[in-house]
Amino acid sequence: MQHASFQASHGLFDVVLCLGPLYHLLAPEERSAVISNCLSMTKPGGYVLLAYVTVYAHLRDMARRDPSRLSKEWDFYKEYLDSGKYTRNVNNESFHIHPADLEMELETVKSQVSVVRTVSCEGILGSDLARGLAAMNEEEMQHWVDIIMKSAELKETLNSADHLLVVLQKL
Repeated sequence: MQHASFQASHGLFDVVLCLGPLYHLLAPEERSAVISNCLSMTKPGGYVLLAYVTVYAHLRDMARRDPSRLSKEWDFYKEYLDSGKYTRNVNNESFHIHPADLEMELETVKSQVSVVRTVSCEGILGSDLARGLAAMNEEEMQHWVDIIMKSAELKETLNSADHLLVVLQKL
């Protein structure tokens, strides 16, 4: 049963942000329910922004911190690469997506939305590659910002990202 305040919010918002829940839900049905709930709160023509973590974000982090772990725990990581389910730490289970699987992820709501864009939040600079940019002056930084913005929506750079932002518009 839905809470009365949730029901009262149906169709109320121009923009609904979903920036975290999807990568903490292992079951596709749970993620689908969250997306459906976000859409129910959105006005027709409004937007839902969904955040995801990519499978490659975790692998890049592991390569930086403990690269031999991939080989040592290959049975786990083989399954992880197939499913995106990170269950190695039972206190922090999470779901990480392959960018190519986003269309399948949104299958249950495709008749209700159009996908406006999918953005690689870090552009080509995933996995802390942008850390050194913080010390640059504004002019130096602007060149990097231009490149990141140009690369952020290119399909071929989505696997470079740690985080993806999917912008849906409710029909």
